[in-house]
Amino acid sequence: MNIKPFFIGLILAYVSLSLPSMLGIIICWAPEVTFLQKVKGYVVTILLDNFVIKFAFSILWGMICSFIFTRYRGSQLSY
Repeated sequence: MNIKPFFIGLILAYVSLSLPSMLGIIICWAPEVTFLQKVKGYVVTILLDNFVIKFAFSILWGMICSFIFTRYRGSQLSY
């Protein structure tokens, strides 16, 4: 198993699974909260919501990407 395609697949899968949860997040902010505090709050909330489920699917997808990349590279080297 190649590490590079595994981590790329893991990160892309995790981010793509986290994006739909952006649509339903509503946080009531105090008036004195800065823009950067709001961004940090949204990012942390979105990335950590259902962490275990998203991480499990991301690991599975990373292993699939690594397997496909290894098979693809192996078939190219044999010609």
